[in-house]
Amino acid sequence: MTFQEVEQRIGKQVESEWRQCSVGKGWIHKSAVVNSEVVIGEDAIIWGGTIRGGTIRGGTIEGGTIRGGTIRGGTIWGGTIRGGTIYGGTIRGGTIEGGTIWGGKIEGGTIEDGEWKNAPLFVKDSRGHGACNSKPGYLKIGCECHTFSDWKSRFPAIARKHNLTPKEKVEYEAIVDLFCRTGK
Repeated sequence: MTFQEVEQRIGKQVESEWRQCSVGKGWIHKSAVVNSEVVIGEDAIIWGGTIRGGTIRGGTIEGGTIRGGTIRGGTIWGGTIRGGTIYGGTIRGGTIEGGTIWGGKIEGGTIEDGEWKNAPLFVKDSRGHGACNSKPGYLKIGCECHTFSDWKSRFPAIARKHNLTPKEKVEYEAIVDLFCRTGK
């Protein structure tokens, strides 16, 4: 990709603030930290963040820390990636520690394993916590991550632990029920 093609993708830039990766020929902005052994493919643009390992074959990275894995497309605005393979989608935070992401939109949370071919269900509750199907068979709400059946059987204890009001209990029970019926 030429510098002019970079500008077509992300807008007008100062060429002296950019360099091409010696391995892979992708473009790296001066604000990004990229270890010398990292391969930045010719279709990738690294605008910021820290990349300590992995292979970036495409996409745009504007922040975050990448310690390994393979990124073949998508946009990453932040977060930490410690492995896995990302084929597309948008990531705006969170921690990815393995698994395969084929697309969708991730705006926080933790992905520790599993494989998603489409974005998993995500709901934001009244306390501002995210509820998501964090990996196959599991529901994570805030800091609590349990199997679907554990949520059903342990809900009263979890509600007490987090001092849920009667109104919040109704809301959270509905969220748990939704994920148990529709989750993967």
